[in-house]
Amino acid sequence: TRITINKTATISAGVDGVFCEGSNPISTATAVDYASLEWISSGDGIFLPNNTVENPSYTPGPDDLSLGTVNLTLTATPLTSCQTDVVDDADFTVYKAPVAYAGSDQTICEDDAITISQATAENEASILWTSSGTGSWNDPTLQNPIYTPSNQDITNESVTLTMTLQGEGVCPTDADSMVLNIVKKPTASAGLDVSICQGEQIIIDATVQNYASISWIKSGG
Repeated sequence: TRITINKTATISAGVDGVFCEGSNPISTATAVDYASLEWISSGDGIFLPNNTVENPSYTPGPDDLSLGTVNLTLTATPLTSCQTDVVDDADFTVYKAPVAYAGSDQTICEDDAITISQATAENEASILWTSSGTGSWNDPTLQNPIYTPSNQDITNESVTLTMTLQGEGVCPTDADSMVLNIVKKPTASAGLDVSICQGEQIIIDATVQNYASISWIKSGG
């Protein structure tokens, strides 16, 4: 007599974990000795490529992101009808992805500092501002810090300022940049005092820099 022993399905939905907005692989789930598998979400996310594979990816839906948590249940159908379904589940904390906006490009005069008032940050664990130049921040971890250009920034006439957000949990970083244009202040020299005779003309040896327009004003004579 031959006796066939059908093993009971053994599954694990994996350990409780953390999801971020977007696609998340379910890499710790295991299943053996089953006829079929089915994943079910307590929320409104989707499984890819589908919910019948051992290790799908899960993309949280709007409700999952709003609640900040989701429960995923794995059910295994046994190899024979004399056995019952095997069920296991896991809980996941769900975080929204960070979104950085550094604001539009700005222009200041060389003696000015700038408060980056247009910048916004969402869903971040931390903020860090950096500069392509050598200027200084009052506090680079604020959403709307103050940046003071250095002499080198002024010489270069522009600098790129970048906001980088560290995401919550397993969420990746997000970054955005703006360009700060620095306009040098105008300088003018009318030249040395000179004396001429009546009826003579003179070319005034004046010098100007960083100007938009020139206007001469005469007093006396």
